[in-house]
Amino acid sequence: MKKFVSLLVTGVILPLACIKSGDNLHQEHYLKFISYGGPLTKGQIPFTTGNRSSILVFEAESLCGYFGGTPVIATGGSDGELLPQNSIALVKGSYDIYTVSLNNSQNPSLVFENGLSKELENGRDYLWASQKNVTVNSDKVIVFNYKRLACLVTLKVKADTYIKNLVIKDMKLSVPKTDSIYMNLSQGKINSSTLCDSLISLAGSGSERSVIIVPKKGPTDIEIEVDATINGLNIRGKKYSAVLDIEFTSGNSYMIELEIVSDKIAAVTTSVSVWRLKNNLVIFTL
Repeated sequence: MKKFVSLLVTGVILPLACIKSGDNLHQEHYLKFISYGGPLTKGQIPFTTGNRSSILVFEAESLCGYFGGTPVIATGGSDGELLPQNSIALVKGSYDIYTVSLNNSQNPSLVFENGLSKELENGRDYLWASQKNVTVNSDKVIVFNYKRLACLVTLKVKADTYIKNLVIKDMKLSVPKTDSIYMNLSQGKINSSTLCDSLISLAGSGSERSVIIVPKKGPTDIEIEVDATINGLNIRGKKYSAVLDIEFTSGNSYMIELEIVSDKIAAVTTSVSVWRLKNNLVIFTL
């Protein structure tokens, strides 16, 4: 059974100068949601069920004025479905279609003006996908392949042989300031911060903790608090500090292994990879 599809967004500014007359004078084509029934239409890696996204439609090669009643909120269903709140209709033409999500069940609170979002936040798993220059004159299949735009930073701590009974009480990292940090809707990128904010505790337990941050250039402070037996002495609440000289680039995941050696801590290895999304494929028909 086919369901009507909707497209994305949240609170957008529509410049009056961008409105074109005659947009509704031609036949309209509706975005229809796929009810998957076979291997040719079923998404192999579905968007997470229950997660929400926003869909925005613009005239091709333009970010001036929204089309088809977008932005519209859509919710991930089973088998890679996107269930929009309402249908959208497009007249014959060529369009750029974008989708943004926080990779959770919240409505994306992103506001775009001239292709740039308002200031972003640390701790948000920003997802983005697009299909550009889509010709609308008949039904067709459109695939959104989401990618992550923020950075995942993971700290993993170990100790040398002189340190026994290590218990990690806290790991902190100085998150980047987010003043003037935006998402570029057309490029699917977040610009980099060059300044550090305060230290925050990382989520997790044991010897490994993680945090999501916006991209960042320049030094980053870390602080590790431990209980341990060091050179035979029982130490409680000992804090180790260090500075990481690592550039955190949009869309990457960083695993930083640290080693406590007596009275200091040092970075041993840093592994960098694309921060992939396991459930990222969404298919619908136009």
